[in-house]
Amino acid sequence: MIAPQYDYAFSFSDGLAFISQGGKNSYIDKQGRIVIEPQFDDPSNFYDGLASIKQGGKYGYINKQGGMVVSPQFDFANDFSDGLALIKQGGKYGFISKQGRIVIAPQFDDDANDFSDGLARIKQGGKYGYISKQGRIVIAPQYDDANNFSDGLAYIKQGDKWGYINKQGRMVIEPQFDIANNFSDGLARIKQGDKWGYINKQGRMVVQEDTQCGVTVVKDASGKVTWPRNIQQICQKQKQEQAEAARREREASRSSYSSSNSSSKSCDFITVNFDVVAGFSTQGVDRVFTMSPVDSATGRVEQQSSKKGATIFRSYNKSLSGYYTWNAMWDNNRKGCSGKIYVSGQKCNVLLNVYTDCRDAGSTEF
Repeated sequence: MIAPQYDYAFSFSDGLAFISQGGKNSYIDKQGRIVIEPQFDDPSNFYDGLASIKQGGKYGYINKQGGMVVSPQFDFANDFSDGLALIKQGGKYGFISKQGRIVIAPQFDDDANDFSDGLARIKQGGKYGYISKQGRIVIAPQYDDANNFSDGLAYIKQGDKWGYINKQGRMVIEPQFDIANNFSDGLARIKQGDKWGYINKQGRMVVQEDTQCGVTVVKDASGKVTWPRNIQQICQKQKQEQAEAARREREASRSSYSSSNSSSKSCDFITVNFDVVAGFSTQGVDRVFTMSPVDSATGRVEQQSSKKGATIFRSYNKSLSGYYTWNAMWDNNRKGCSGKIYVSGQKCNVLLNVYTDCRDAGSTEF
């Protein structure tokens, strides 16, 4: 273990790590010993045995002993990859070898990239293409955006969609994705619409990401959840928690309503009438309205003979406040709605509007 002591530290790479301490930049080994004394501006991690550094406003490269291998001379220098490093000189990008020899003359616009799988992305005339290590353009600049090759394919952008090409420049997966990523182990993570998933090199969706019961799940091509494996238990637990939260909310609502109205005179009985509204004619139509107490409600319900309401009476001198379910049927019992109301006992006459599309048929308090 190397005790926390640095102002900033990079990850280890090639056996060394770049650290900053007291405004000084240096390199340590895995035992925490400083192996390259502070002397450079803007150092980077080691790759392929070399690290880019800045000295006197220019970039060059050092080896793991701190020796200068490529003298500072570039306006920008990137890490070595596939044996070459991207550099900038005179406003253009090119590539050098580990000996500092320019092997591909600076000629490309901004947003060139490192070599990967033997090819490097370049930009010319506002479009992206690819070059070989000899500097030859092997895939002509033609894409609106492009990324490095990985697993033999690279994702490119045409218009506002991403697809994939092979190293010969042939489109193997047509642009259709809103977000794309490199292939790794034969799969690539993509986003289409508002869904994430994984495709194979034929472009077929083999794994999907979705949301179920408030958590991210992974599904196979058939739609079966493969992760997390206990999704059914998660959903069941969530339902139980929601039911418990609803119960507590009801109890709190009752307690609050009871305490806020404790000084008011309660009704001995409540008459509840209903009407079907919102554009549906009820003239000449048989309407049936029924009610019954639920949970801990103690009121005694009697249906009105008019079939248009009910009356809730105190039962055994107990409070009639509580939850009551209702059902409204019309058009000879071919149409209907149901819901739940909470009566406090403070309002002695209640008119319950029942909409023909059953909206607002949830819990209502009177």
